[in-house]
Amino acid sequence: MGTDRFERNFPCLCGKGEILAEWSEHDTWPSPNKSIGWSFSCGDCGAKYVFSGDVIILRADADKQSELWLASEAAKNKIYPAAAKYEERWLQFVMACGTKKEMNRLVGSGSYGTFLKYASRPGWIENQTRLHFKVAPKTCLDHMGINDAEVSALHEAASAVRKTADEFWRSTVTAEVASSSLVVPAILSKRVVRISMKPTRVQKGAFLHPFCTPFRQLEPLSGARQFKI
Repeated sequence: MGTDRFERNFPCLCGKGEILAEWSEHDTWPSPNKSIGWSFSCGDCGAKYVFSGDVIILRADADKQSELWLASEAAKNKIYPAAAKYEERWLQFVMACGTKKEMNRLVGSGSYGTFLKYASRPGWIENQTRLHFKVAPKTCLDHMGINDAEVSALHEAASAVRKTADEFWRSTVTAEVASSSLVVPAILSKRVVRISMKPTRVQKGAFLHPFCTPFRQLEPLSGARQFKI
């Protein structure tokens, strides 16, 4: 019983190099192949494009998206310091609830069953209450009926930055809905050639068929290379 490592090469976007897919599977039971590592063995495409999970986007778009997400997190992180003066009041508000069900609704700690499972542990409800306040201070203030002008302004600013990040992703990146579990949704920049490829479950000694691709035909390929770990 062990783990097998597989590799598979595909034509690069420019047609001059290759794209390498690497993944591991247990040799006893089926693996979902959801942790595939993609890389370029082509200097030109590696400089121009970048993998984001199982998709390819322009490196410039990825850098821009990263900048927007960092700006969004920075704006969000400004809210808690302004709202921190209400944290103890929030804790008292939650602890004064008449039922565990209401506590769970306020602190958003998952299902009610999970809440009851851990609620008897000393300090657990307090920790969850404080954690929720740090993550969503504006929501907590709304529950208490508190309208703080500074917190509201920071929350609106953070929401605007997050909206900008989301809209950039939606406008710059398109998604193809997969009609089969063997096809990876093609999420990519508008200026990128659409591809969709992902290894299927590999049986030892079997040929790994070329991946489904709706917009360009893959050249015939040999089976995946297998390495024992």
